Amino acid sequence: MLWDETQAFKNFNRYSVRSEHEAESIQKLFDVPQERIDLVPLGYSENLPIKEIDSFSKEDFVLHISLLSQPRKNVIRLVQAANKYGFRLVLAGNKGSDEDFAPIKKEIGNNKNIQVLGFISEEEKINLYKRAKVFALPSIQEGVGIVALDAAAFGADIVITNIGGPQEYYHGMAEVVNPYDVDAIGKACVRLSEGNTHQPKLRNFVFQEYSPEAICDKLVSSYQKL
Repeated sequence: MLWDETQAFKNFNRYSVRSEHEAESIQKLFDVPQERIDLVPLGYSENLPIKEIDSFSKEDFVLHISLLSQPRKNVIRLVQAANKYGFRLVLAGNKGSDEDFAPIKKEIGNNKNIQVLGFISEEEKINLYKRAKVFALPSIQEGVGIVALDAAAFGADIVITNIGGPQEYYHGMAEVVNPYDVDAIGKACVRLSEGNTHQPKLRNFVFQEYSPEAICDKLVSSYQKL
């Protein structure tokens, strides 16, 4: 007998999803009743020394961390936005092969305001989170984008994609952009860089809603419905 994925989904008692976007997708694809779906978001990274920060002294640059050459991360449009609007951009993460990274490198050209760090250590990542004024994740496809949530917890303002569920995590306290629109990305980065901040309100919201304790409570609540 062939595996019937749709029928299998209907046999589960409860469904945990990371966003309302995922809940709607499951309902449409598998005809799952809404009352059997629980929203259990992901939290910020558990082992980061987030609560040690006692200051919001930030440097004026936009940070992005990802597998840089992965097309869905949309780094090339972020670079185009930095070129057009003149903000300082720091790119960190695995660049992939030289061939994969070549289009981004070509787009950067001789722009001294764009720094490519490549692969970084955990210590270097934390240092960047502490310093970055803005974190941009204008992905074409993204589940949650934990790097942006971590950056928000470290006091950065967030530019996030309007596709899918990641935008739900910021409760209106982020710049939500069309990832295919270079001008939208650039203008959002500039607005936040120039002081249109949601911090420290955003940081406090992240602590309240996405701490390990808060996520654990949501999971327990979901299990108690079984």
